[in-house]
Amino acid sequence: WPAATGGNGKGARSDRSQTGMADSGRLVLGVDIGGSSVKAGLVDALSGHLLGRHAQVLPAEAEARTEGVIMAALEAVASAAQGDAPHGARVVAVGIACPGLLSGAVLRSSANFPAWKDVDLEAVGRRLVPEAQRVAVANDANACAAGEAAADGPGPTCLAVVTLGTGVGVGVAIEGRPLSRNVELGHAIIRPGGRACACGQAGCWEAYCGAPAVAAAAAEALAAWVGEPSVLRAALAAGRLTAQAVFEAARAGDTAACAAVDGYVTALALGVLITCRAYDPQVVVLAGEVSQA
Repeated sequence: WPAATGGNGKGARSDRSQTGMADSGRLVLGVDIGGSSVKAGLVDALSGHLLGRHAQVLPAEAEARTEGVIMAALEAVASAAQGDAPHGARVVAVGIACPGLLSGAVLRSSANFPAWKDVDLEAVGRRLVPEAQRVAVANDANACAAGEAAADGPGPTCLAVVTLGTGVGVGVAIEGRPLSRNVELGHAIIRPGGRACACGQAGCWEAYCGAPAVAAAAAEALAAWVGEPSVLRAALAAGRLTAQAVFEAARAGDTAACAAVDGYVTALALGVLITCRAYDPQVVVLAGEVSQA
């Protein structure tokens, strides 16, 4: 999701660099509710052409991601995306992807949104687009697996997608169809008694491979090696230590950053191994913003 800034959507980031023409006049609004941002894109229902995409950042503190804050961000990006619709075209469906435990279209709970419980996401979709004929809701990792399987066409019998962002998710597609279960493999324990996770457990995969965990690992390395020079010390002191900063410093050879990334890769490998043992996929796809690091 490029950081180009658009004029629509109350400050929502916008990108129209990969747009296509609306072939059918029937459009689908896709919405991704993530731990650090919400995103929306408008797609032609027939051709699959992307007409535009928009994103808005959420507060870094999970407790600050209240229902009001999330809804304001959703309305901003949805409004911006619908502004990309050609004259005469209409949005006929909405798809919403969200991390957490789902019961049908109801989000029961999500570690990323502790204040958001038992939320009817279908109702949220209809609030965003009242005229929509259909609203579909899915766990974000399952939605990613479904999209990957559809984009690849006839492919592997079993495909697993590991989403790496604020949290960690796993989606599985078998024979091209997503396996819709509340597995939440990102909360599998890879280190008993380890780092605290937002879900309330300790030692979760997500606690070691979510984006905040990269910064936490770097902070731990800096604390352990007090006399070791590091470009990350200034970022830590200023409260600007991020996963991106850690990966950039590691590429430059920074010792503390390299230690954090080494730990990240080890934890990632353990989680992928668990995924392979559980589902025996022929292909594992790494997705999400952190996968690009």
